[in-house]
Amino acid sequence: MSSYTQALNKQLDRTGSLFAHKTKAKKLNNFGDFIRVDQPDYAMICFDYINQNPLKSGLVKCISDWEYSFFKDYVGLQKGNLVNKKLAVKMLNLDIKKFQARSMSAINEEIIKSIF
Repeated sequence: MSSYTQALNKQLDRTGSLFAHKTKAKKLNNFGDFIRVDQPDYAMICFDYINQNPLKSGLVKCISDWEYSFFKDYVGLQKGNLVNKKLAVKMLNLDIKKFQARSMSAINEEIIKSIF
């Protein structure tokens, strides 16, 4: 995060943090080893968690309303170029129809706790 902040500060000729609150990053996988022994669906839970952040935080009532979501790219509602849909489908064995159905309601809090 600090390299990103430094680059933007330089580009915008500013100083200081980019965000109002301190942020933190957590490593969710180990160089492609997406499956934890105690949580076989770990990668998919992380994928859903990232996708559903705007919904969980109350920024939108429907995930497809979030302008910056990768959801619309995956379900074919827009042709974005920020995601590698083929790679996600391959690595996560992602079923797009099931992903779309899961994304319509917020992920269970207990499931979110299990990934951290």
